[in-house]
Amino acid sequence: MWNKIVKLFKPPSFSDNQEKAMAAGLINSISLSVLAATLVYSIIALAGVSINFFNVVIPLIVLQIGLLIMIRRGKIQLAGAILVIGTWVILFIAAYFYGGVRSPAFSGLIIAVLVAAFLFGSRWGLITAGVSVAAGILLIRLEMNGGLPILGESLSPFTVLLAQVTYFIVAAVLLGLAARNTEQALEISRSSEERYRLITSVMSDYAFFTQIGPNGEVTDEWVDGAFESMTGYTPAEHFDRGGWRAILHPDDLEQDDLDSMEVYANKKVISEVRILRKDGAVRWVRAYAHPKWDDKNDRLVGIYGAVQGITERKQAEAERERLIDELESKNQELEHFTYTVSHDLKSPLVTINGFLGYLENDAVSGNMERLRKDIQRIQEAVQKMQKLLNELLELSRIGRMMNPPETIPFDDLALEAIEIVQGGLKERGVTVHIAPNLPSVHVDKPRLVEVLQNLIDNAAKYMGDQKNPQVEIGQQGDEDDKPIFFVKDNGMGIPNEHYDRIFGLFNKLDAKSEGTGVGLALVKRIVEVHGGRIWVESEAGKGSTFYFTLPSGPEG
Repeated sequence: MWNKIVKLFKPPSFSDNQEKAMAAGLINSISLSVLAATLVYSIIALAGVSINFFNVVIPLIVLQIGLLIMIRRGKIQLAGAILVIGTWVILFIAAYFYGGVRSPAFSGLIIAVLVAAFLFGSRWGLITAGVSVAAGILLIRLEMNGGLPILGESLSPFTVLLAQVTYFIVAAVLLGLAARNTEQALEISRSSEERYRLITSVMSDYAFFTQIGPNGEVTDEWVDGAFESMTGYTPAEHFDRGGWRAILHPDDLEQDDLDSMEVYANKKVISEVRILRKDGAVRWVRAYAHPKWDDKNDRLVGIYGAVQGITERKQAEAERERLIDELESKNQELEHFTYTVSHDLKSPLVTINGFLGYLENDAVSGNMERLRKDIQRIQEAVQKMQKLLNELLELSRIGRMMNPPETIPFDDLALEAIEIVQGGLKERGVTVHIAPNLPSVHVDKPRLVEVLQNLIDNAAKYMGDQKNPQVEIGQQGDEDDKPIFFVKDNGMGIPNEHYDRIFGLFNKLDAKSEGTGVGLALVKRIVEVHGGRIWVESEAGKGSTFYFTLPSGPEG
């Protein structure tokens, strides 16, 4: 039973709406205080007040009980409005019937003014006060014209004092509630600020607030969170350098201008841009900007925001795009590979199949000379197919079966490659010159020897009718911190339209030349696996120069 009584007078809680819960608590406290004061006044004044006065007091008591029921049903705003209006109307009626402006009830209108200001703000408190003053003027005019009804006997000084004391007590309770509400609001604010600072101190991102003056002047008020670890600057250094625009990557200043236009149009912005750390490193961030808008003057007065580091995500996205592009390239290469293999392997098979038919005729006719020649043709076709298959197998291994890279002088690679193709060079009378003091490279040695071997042999094969065939190996400048090497010849040259085609699988500019057309495809694959690139510059009749880049160190 006692618990039910306590529950009846305890204000309801709304866990999902803190403001609503606070308003309900205030109305509950005010109604209980007014109810208690009214009951005490009625009991004490019972002997000295006309019973007709209780025709006014009883509605006031009923009103407070009704309000307690309303707030427990969640009708907080309506209860607050009825509390102010109902209290004012009941007290005005009491003043009208019991003495006009001299009535203690008229003095009680101050309670309605305080409650209005307390629940709805100073503006409504002033409006209620103005209405009360107008009501007082009306009562005075009615009294002067004899228009006020007189009910019961005049109130004794004791009754008037009791009424005034009751109002003082209610006013004191209201002021106490106001003070307590202010303390609670300050405590909530302090608690929220502490929670905010705790969160921002441990999070990997940072938050900020920028103030915008009436003339558009921008003032960075504060930053909090992982600002220093993200940017390398202290907040003081950041402000001294000029704030956000000072750390923004130059290439993203235009994007920031577009974002600013959105914020100045009272729109929220989420943008992904780059910043420059104090150590010069480029970092990707996602910036959130929320405008603080002055509705009265219709302008931007501040920007609340947060900055989140997304470099790792951007790197993952870039790697994903690179893998997708690589996969698409591999798929195209596989399609080309399948077509080329089926085409180039078909030729030896057709040869073998055709001459197998001739063998039967040769055996029947007893023509042993033709039989030996046909068998030789079949053997040559088989050898060609074997060579094609071996080179295809070698090509497939590139990128999967690499030897551990080592740092080695490029001169040593060139000398080893020349030694391997020395026979062909002597046969064609080709002279090879190696530039002195070539830089070292960090590569898979056997593979790079294979690159130079193919390039030198290729140059020697396409000398044409050159009387003094020469090949030059050297280095010319850098690209992306990688030295650019070249193999240059003075042979027949390559027409411009064939620059890309020569690196394709089985592509031969001279169908009668030796080889299968896989050599330059191997060269391109090996160079790219090392993180470099290869290209050719040539002019028909004036020789060719193959340029390629290679790493000079483990991170090259």
